[in-house]
Formats: sequence, structure tokens, C-alpha cells
Amino acid sequence: MTRCGEWINVAYPGQTEAERQAVEAHKQECLARYQRCQESLTWSTERARQWFLSLPDDERKACNRIIRSIKALRDGRVQLD
Repeated sequence: MTRCGEWINVAYPGQTEAERQAVEAHKQECLARYQRCQESLTWSTERARQWFLSLPDDERKACNRIIRSIKALRDGRVQLD
């Protein structure tokens, strides 16, 4: 089988029942993997948000400035000298 997202799993003329079942099983594995990753990302995002909000105001503002600077560098809006 191929990796998830590498090809489109569709029925085509002449496909055997075994091939259709293999495609369906592969799709289910990919969906399960996606859902596990999505749950992990959601959990991590929420934990980071809670941590950030628990910081004292001045520290949160300083972190926010750093985060904005990193985003600006990443997006190419500013460059380091």
C-alpha cells in the first residue's frame, strides 16, 4: 500500500472485491491516523494557550513580542541584519 494522501482511493472498472477491501482498509487506517494527530494537536494547542494565559502580564507581553518577531521573520516581512 501507499502512504496516506499519496494517491486517490477510488473504485475503478475491473477492480476486484479484494482490491476494493484493501483500498477501504487503507482509507480507514489513514483516517484513524489523521484523527489521532488532530487530537494531539488540539490538546497541545490548548495546553500552550493555558500556559501562555497563566503568565504574568509583563512576561506574556514580552513573549508576544518575540512570537510576533518570529512570525515576521518567517513570513519575510523583516530580515535580520
